[in-house]
Amino acid sequence: MYLNPSSPVLPTLRYPPGFNISTTPLVTFRRVDLLLSTSELEVLHREKHPDAYDDGNNFTLFSDEAVWTLSPTTYIEDLFLLPLPYGNYANLIVSTAGHWTTSMFSGYPTIDGLISFFAEAMHAWASHTQLALSHDSDSGGGVLLPNGQKKKRHVLVRAYLPGHEDCHTHRTPAAQIPPMKWNWYNWGNIPEFNHVFEDLLASPSFPNIHYLPIDRPARLRPDAHATGDCLHIIAGAGVLEGWTEYVWHYTTWFLGGGE
Repeated sequence: MYLNPSSPVLPTLRYPPGFNISTTPLVTFRRVDLLLSTSELEVLHREKHPDAYDDGNNFTLFSDEAVWTLSPTTYIEDLFLLPLPYGNYANLIVSTAGHWTTSMFSGYPTIDGLISFFAEAMHAWASHTQLALSHDSDSGGGVLLPNGQKKKRHVLVRAYLPGHEDCHTHRTPAAQIPPMKWNWYNWGNIPEFNHVFEDLLASPSFPNIHYLPIDRPARLRPDAHATGDCLHIIAGAGVLEGWTEYVWHYTTWFLGGGE
């Protein structure tokens, strides 16, 4: 997303040195289902669980189910950390868990084992991400402000949101989070995946990566789904708008000091 060069708002804005309306994006989206590439996850799994690959086990981590994911090198070092005029991003927002299913990771017959591997994978991801952020800061990188000063970049992990079973039978918000009846996909285990991130990022080892447990408002809205499924939330229901408002306050006032 870029600024509209014909917008009447442009003269009222202050720009950092080097900002270019044509080449400097405001927001960029990339679909990254697993936060790591499948090849990186396969290498990590072999390192952590070599016994699974003993002769005769014929172990395969993934099924042939379609997945869209990237290496963090691709979306962090090669995109998020880009300087002006092709970058200058301040915050990266990620969320994952929904594609960590035993149908995708067919090497795991039970969800408990997969959650354990998820914890190992997210520790590897957080370590890679924090190292990249620290190197960016130490080497003079960061977000360039209109006054020419720089501030550190941050990564936000939003708690993943499970779907609502039978969502199209609901017409109003719920007073309490509706319980799962059938545990479609891995929806009933999503809180466990979220707890992995919450526990991991409580460590001082990851000062620039922050966990945002802001899933409850959405979990109270089984009536706010798109017509096509019971997972994706529609715009205009207040959920996405609430997330946006919260993230703006968090990054502007808590992390940015009101800049």
